[in-house]
Amino acid sequence: MIGNNNNIHPSCVIGSHGFSFTKDTIRLPIPTDKTIIIGDDNFIASCTNIDQGVYENTIIGNRNIIDSHVHISHDVIIGNDCEIDTGAILLGHVILGDNVRICSGAIIHQKVTIGNGSVLGANSYLRHDLPNEVIAYGTPAVIKENTKYGKYLESLK
Repeated sequence: MIGNNNNIHPSCVIGSHGFSFTKDTIRLPIPTDKTIIIGDDNFIASCTNIDQGVYENTIIGNRNIIDSHVHISHDVIIGNDCEIDTGAILLGHVILGDNVRICSGAIIHQKVTIGNGSVLGANSYLRHDLPNEVIAYGTPAVIKENTKYGKYLESLK
């Protein structure tokens, strides 16, 4: 389901099956009736992949900016007013709060939650949850400082 006023560029793949397979000798995709829900006023640049949910719906909130070559795996939930830069990868079951920024080339491990207003630096690998309004970067990513990024984004509205 795609909401209103979304700007979705060419060569996006929306709705491919998530990378979850049976454990049988013949590995088959896990059957699912889950889908993708995209809110309103999102910008999704070219060559972005958004997988359908496997266990839960994949959800993208409102007013998000998703740059080119981003991969959003199955069962991911993205809040509102987030920015995901070129080449970022969100593995399965990731949850982003509101006003989150994921910088270019960052990878977020499966089942990680990032709190409201937090920033993950470029080319970082995050394998643990982040609280609200922190900056983390590195491989593995560590928290460096508190940020007012979320408040800054709010002031732009």
